[in-house]
Amino acid sequence: FANAVSWERQISGRSADGGQWANWVRRRALRLLMPAAGYVIVIALAVVGCEITHVDAGDLSQAAWGVALHLWFLAAYGILLVCTPILFAAHRRWSWRVPVVMAVLAVVIDAAVIELHWRLVGWANYLLVWGVFHQLGFAWHDGTFASWRRPAGLALVSSVTLAGSSGSPMTNERSIFSTSTGSFESRPREE
Repeated sequence: FANAVSWERQISGRSADGGQWANWVRRRALRLLMPAAGYVIVIALAVVGCEITHVDAGDLSQAAWGVALHLWFLAAYGILLVCTPILFAAHRRWSWRVPVVMAVLAVVIDAAVIELHWRLVGWANYLLVWGVFHQLGFAWHDGTFASWRRPAGLALVSSVTLAGSSGSPMTNERSIFSTSTGSFESRPREE
């Protein structure tokens, strides 16, 4: 939603930098990365403090995993940010079809990773799954969901997302976008 509002302002000429894509990306990225950098600095200082006080390495490793969990999405979001002009144009042309196609591709890739062990291809799902929600923000902004179909559409998207993120009951393996570590390796579920 926010990228739709901001990019629309950029291309309409209401931006101070005259609508240049690179300046827009830089501004948007800095607005995200500056608070994230502050977070990383605070965590780094905490780690140094833990090292000085000889905190158990296992506990420190578990804490590091928890901290990284908050930051993993920055790469996917950064790529979506760079692709916003193309994604916004696609939304203007094909509307709700864009996130539907992205969701279908994510499910197909998920199946390929789980069933065919195409792990490298699975990395695309970071962009596709987050891209679906990015595109839904565009749709929310322009009123695509403003009709009577909105509740039904949101229920459908939520149901598909929930079903897709639960993994494959036939192979007892997790969906790649439901793993708690963010890893794209298929693993048996822990029962």
